[in-house]
Amino acid sequence: MSKEQAKLTDPAKVKRAAADPRRPGAQCKAEPGVFRPEVNPRRCEGKGDCVAVCPYGAFEVGPMPDETLNAMPFFTRLKLRAHGRKTAFTPRADACRACGLCVVACPERAIRLIGPDGRAVKAGIRRAATVSAQSQETSGQAMVGGEVTVMGRPAIDET
Repeated sequence: MSKEQAKLTDPAKVKRAAADPRRPGAQCKAEPGVFRPEVNPRRCEGKGDCVAVCPYGAFEVGPMPDETLNAMPFFTRLKLRAHGRKTAFTPRADACRACGLCVVACPERAIRLIGPDGRAVKAGIRRAATVSAQSQETSGQAMVGGEVTVMGRPAIDET
């Protein structure tokens, strides 16, 4: 973590997110860029909790572009305007190491981690071992042939 990123990080929020049992990801053990955070602009209200917990500086909060806002359904546009048209962006998503802190810290549940196969990692998957092409197992969870599994079941959301 850089000194600049350390200034943005909120230790209390990081501690709370790290203890959340719904935290997905590989606990910061993935190689950078294997996983990536994805923000749902219809849900995000730009509160910045993702910025406050991300140790790799993957997030920024800023104004939503007009073309994105105008493409939203009417009531979603009203909600977004009421919240100042702010949203989170991931300009440094390639720095993500899949710690999953952003997913559980987001009060709107607008963030999900996308795995190496392009599918969302389910909440509650806390230890996906280290992400690699080889099969590795730790405490009943593994990365087998490019698919994260828990107790032999896929840990990736099909949606």
